[in-house]
Amino acid sequence: HLFCFGVDFVSIDCGSPSKPYEDTDTNITYSPDGDYIDTGINQNISSEFMYPNNPNLPFPLSDLRSFPQGNKNCYVLKPEAGNGSLNLIRATFLYGNYDGENKLPEFDLYLSVNFWSTVRFENASDIVTKEIIGFAQSNTMDICLINKGLGTPFISALEFRPLNSSTYGTEFGTSASLVLIER
Repeated sequence: HLFCFGVDFVSIDCGSPSKPYEDTDTNITYSPDGDYIDTGINQNISSEFMYPNNPNLPFPLSDLRSFPQGNKNCYVLKPEAGNGSLNLIRATFLYGNYDGENKLPEFDLYLSVNFWSTVRFENASDIVTKEIIGFAQSNTMDICLINKGLGTPFISALEFRPLNSSTYGTEFGTSASLVLIER
């Protein structure tokens, strides 16, 4: 199934079974991810990594969606500005020993068919954030998690922000993306 809801400014709490809510720390409204993907399993991180043991844990990272089935699982977003629009996509991951196996997974992240980054963790409480600025190559943008046989892929939060293309234009036009290395 393809879920193609028009998105302008969206923050997704991956694995959240609840209704949209406002994060009191950031005043950002997060939506559950069911409208953007139809595979995966909703999970919660282990209680040892949750509040109150971790009082600084961002609320959207207390749950996640894991993908034990299939080698490629994709979120489908439809930018309101459509084909050729420039967008910032931020994916956040917190393992938090959600599966009780205490084995840090490693998997790849793709934007549509293009490699974006490898997701690796230093420890179970490591919060990994990946950002990319990319042009929509069609009316939809797929954010895909790829299983490389090194543990089950999962995602905790996904954020999507439209950008002014003149700010981040490159000499490659709409055929290139910008990946955040360091901030």
